[in-house]
Amino acid sequence: MSRPSRPCHGFTLLELMLALALVAVLLTLLFGAFHAVAQSKAQAEARLNADEEGRALIWTVTRELRGAVYTPMIPSHILLIGQANKQGGLPLDNLTLSTISPGHRQALSAFSAENLVTYTTVPNPQHRGWNELVRSQQSALLLGNSVATPPGVVLADNVLSLHFRYYSGSNWLESWDSTTAPPGQFLPQAVEIDLELATGSRPTHLSTIVSLPMAIIQR
Repeated sequence: MSRPSRPCHGFTLLELMLALALVAVLLTLLFGAFHAVAQSKAQAEARLNADEEGRALIWTVTRELRGAVYTPMIPSHILLIGQANKQGGLPLDNLTLSTISPGHRQALSAFSAENLVTYTTVPNPQHRGWNELVRSQQSALLLGNSVATPPGVVLADNVLSLHFRYYSGSNWLESWDSTTAPPGQFLPQAVEIDLELATGSRPTHLSTIVSLPMAIIQR
């Protein structure tokens, strides 16, 4: 007498749908976790790059400010003009100075010890709310001659704000003009630099105070 065969049990359609739904939920959670990690990594790299970029910009401006010209024994072009400006409620200042220490070799045009350097900010046409920091340079010996100003070099295209303040020895001023300053006060004793760069969700802020060695000589 033969035994009755055991019936084969398979997956029902409901069980299969529940399994597929569970797999879909797990895949969604894994994708979300991977996406969050990748996004955090990208933001961290963007902040790091912006920090390095900002430090390089601060170093360039600091070096040139330290080399601001005042040589009473030798004729020189003494010039430092800082113009305070605002756009959208944020400071976006301009700075022009004559320096013997050009800090951005890419823009060198020349052959003299003194160089006239100008920093200006212009709106970034590709990104609303961002600004480009443009640096131009020419020989200070060529001032007054019919020589075209060389094109500027864009040092950064993600500037949110740039602010300079000038220490006269007793007060911090928002602007400076050596062309109208009295003798012995052509250069400020120190300059404060505040720079803010756009980096993802959180901007990068850098600040420093630069002393001007040649400001001591003028007094």
